[in-house]
Amino acid sequence: VSVSKNTQHPNISYQVMLEHIEAYFRIFFAVTVSTVISNVGDFIMLVILMSILNWLAGYRADVVKGEKYSHKKTMKAVKEMALTSAILFFVALTCTMLEPSVDYSLVIKALTGIFAIIYARNITRNLRIIQPSNEFVKFLNMIANIKYKNLKKRIKEDDLEIPKTKEDGE
Repeated sequence: VSVSKNTQHPNISYQVMLEHIEAYFRIFFAVTVSTVISNVGDFIMLVILMSILNWLAGYRADVVKGEKYSHKKTMKAVKEMALTSAILFFVALTCTMLEPSVDYSLVIKALTGIFAIIYARNITRNLRIIQPSNEFVKFLNMIANIKYKNLKKRIKEDDLEIPKTKEDGE
């Protein structure tokens, strides 16, 4: 019994349509991801650099204290860096996919600022261990601690309002 090509796959037109739809969504997702990366790449790079500085300062502080290298601490630093970068990326991706015309840069800047304050506090605390008599390091540590305490206070008081822009009527 011979079977013609048309009867082998009776739903071939649906397969072709599904392949085109799949290709469209792949292209849409690729363009969206590349747009998000170009929009938040600088912020992710800042988080990566601060994570590296945090790790280096922590490693050096451990050496000064006489502690041995801890692979567990290094992996924790890598996980924190990956998590903070992923948070920035997925917030931007979600905002882009839900409403492409909305400017979400303020949210990304705020999240990056929160990460920066937390990392700065830890970096300066480790620098105090490395150079306990350095006045500049003491001053930086004081500023980082004040910023951290103010951030923590504002979070507890639920006072993290997004400032209005000129478009909002200010």
